[in-house]
Amino acid sequence: MRLAALGLVVLLAGCTGAEPQSSPTAEADSTGGKPQLAVTSSCYGECSYTSPLGLPDVAVYADGRVLSVDRTGTDSRPVLRTGQLDQSTLARLQELAIAAGLTSGGRSTLARDTSFADGGGSTFTVRLRSTLTTVEVPLLDPTAPDAEAYADPARVTRMAELGKALREAAALADTDVTPSSYVVNARPATASAGVDPAAWPGPALAGLPQVGDGLRCAIVTGAAKDAVAKAVDADGFGGRYTSAGRLWQVVGRALLPHEQNCADVGETAGAATAAGPRFPGDSRPAA
Repeated sequence: MRLAALGLVVLLAGCTGAEPQSSPTAEADSTGGKPQLAVTSSCYGECSYTSPLGLPDVAVYADGRVLSVDRTGTDSRPVLRTGQLDQSTLARLQELAIAAGLTSGGRSTLARDTSFADGGGSTFTVRLRSTLTTVEVPLLDPTAPDAEAYADPARVTRMAELGKALREAAALADTDVTPSSYVVNARPATASAGVDPAAWPGPALAGLPQVGDGLRCAIVTGAAKDAVAKAVDADGFGGRYTSAGRLWQVVGRALLPHEQNCADVGETAGAATAAGPRFPGDSRPAA
C-alpha cells in the first residue's frame, strides 16, 4: 500500500470599482517549515510495506514544494522525488482540506462499521490556520471510497477527494532526491525462528542516544550512510541485526527536507497516525 497554511482564493470587488484579485492569497505560514499537508499510509496487519517513522506518501510544503515517495519498484524500496506546485494547485489542496474538516486540531479516527484484521488506512496531517490536525481513515480507497461503510459518509467522500488530489500532485514531483542523511531507530530484540540476522553495517547500536522506552536513535551521514540506506530501505518493517554481540530490531529512512535531528523525526512519526508514534511490530488495534 502505498500534507498546512496557504490561503484560499479571495475575490475582492468593491462597489467603487476595486479590481478583483485573480490569484490565491497565502495566509501567514505558521508551520515552522514542516509540511502543510501530508498523507501517510498505515498498516493494520499483512501489508506489502509500511511507512517507517512516519514517512509520508505525499507531503506539500508552504513554499509549494511537493515531496513524493514512490514504492512501485519490485522490492518496494522508497524513492523520494520532489517538484513544485503552482499557486492554484496549492489553493485547491487547501480548499479540499478545509472542506474535509481538517482545521479543527487534534487527533481522531473516522469510525467504520466493518471490522478488519489486515489492510491499512490513510492518515491526513494538516497544519492550517495555526492548528495541527491528524485524521486517520481506515481502508480509504481515494479512487472508489466505500463511504457508506463509515459513520460520516459525506466527510469520507471529501477525504477521498483530498487524498486523490494529493496523489495527483505527487505526479508533479519529477526530480529524484539523493538523501544526504538517514535516521535509524533501534531497540533490543529477541530471536525469531527462521530469521538469520545480518551484521549491522552502521554505528554501534548500543552506543546510540536513547529517546525513550528503550529506543535508540541516530542520524547517519558520511561513509556509513550508503550501507545503512541499503539495509533499512530494504525492510521498512524493521529488520533484525546483530551489533556488538546483541540482537536489535532496526528501522530507518531518509531524512525529510525539514528534519534535522531525532526530535524532528519523532514529531513526524507522531503526526503520522491518530494513535501517535509506534515502533514497527507493535500491535495497534484497527479503528
